[in-house]
Amino acid sequence: MRRTIIYIAFVLYAFAANAQVDVSAKLDSNIITIGDQVNLTISVSDLGNGVLYFPTSDNFVQSGVELIQQQFDTTFDQSGKAVALNQISTITSFDAGVDTIADLKVRCLLPDNSLVEMPLDTIFLTVNDVAVDTTKAIKDIAGVLSVPYAFSDFLPWILLVILVVAVVAIAVYVYKQVKNRKPILPVAKPVVVLPEEKALHDLESLRIAGMWKNGLVKEYHTSLTDILRAYIESKMGIAAIEMTTDQILDSYSDLRNMPKDSGEKLRQILSTADMVKFAKSEPLPNEHDRSMSYAVAFVQETATAINEQRRAEEERKENNKPKTNNE
Repeated sequence: MRRTIIYIAFVLYAFAANAQVDVSAKLDSNIITIGDQVNLTISVSDLGNGVLYFPTSDNFVQSGVELIQQQFDTTFDQSGKAVALNQISTITSFDAGVDTIADLKVRCLLPDNSLVEMPLDTIFLTVNDVAVDTTKAIKDIAGVLSVPYAFSDFLPWILLVILVVAVVAIAVYVYKQVKNRKPILPVAKPVVVLPEEKALHDLESLRIAGMWKNGLVKEYHTSLTDILRAYIESKMGIAAIEMTTDQILDSYSDLRNMPKDSGEKLRQILSTADMVKFAKSEPLPNEHDRSMSYAVAFVQETATAINEQRRAEEERKENNKPKTNNE
């Protein structure tokens, strides 16, 4: 910083022409201890048209002080007009005694290219040595102080250990899954909805919609029979969606151990729907409700019968399995 060869700053101020320049310099304190820092403030005010050049680090070389840094600020009056420019130089000294800061100048380049030099008063800085009590014996250099450990000192290592353990655990898990040909991420099992559950849900939605009450009689009975056809095909293995009413009834009658009353309910539901769709008949209000109640009963009765048959079949297969010696 002492060898800086470029001027720190120059500022153009446009005050009243031909005004007198006022330059001053002062220290925050004229007495410091070795190594302490103090500010030297150079203020320039009432400048005419001109460019200012303040002292740089080279100007402090012969003064026996060290220049730490320089900065500038501007002083404004109450109206916001700039009235002074200040250079603040932070200096220090490492030699006891009196340092003389002399030959500091502020130069001003006027509009006519003439250069005016404005010398500053000599400044004296007293630098005191550190007081030493010579009556006491010389002591060895104090040893390094031990600072107690805090939790924050161990936190990075704890986090590192946790991270390493997590990475190893993940690597082992992935290796085992790949080795056993299993998915690395758990695969959600699809929700299985039984045919009777879906049919009862759809029937309830159809009942709440009240289509026949709004004049949609054909649409109501068509939706009702479509729900039953889909249930029969899914639960009983009969291709009811593509069959006629007679074909559905014949296929149902061929099934073993099915409730006969349920077959009669199915016949009345399908017959009523055929009359509405093909004969354009208008059933009585109670017939709409009867078809709905018959449909719900048909699903519940047949589902119970089929589920019981399948459980009995599974029990027979389990009982017929050959027993091992351990059993």
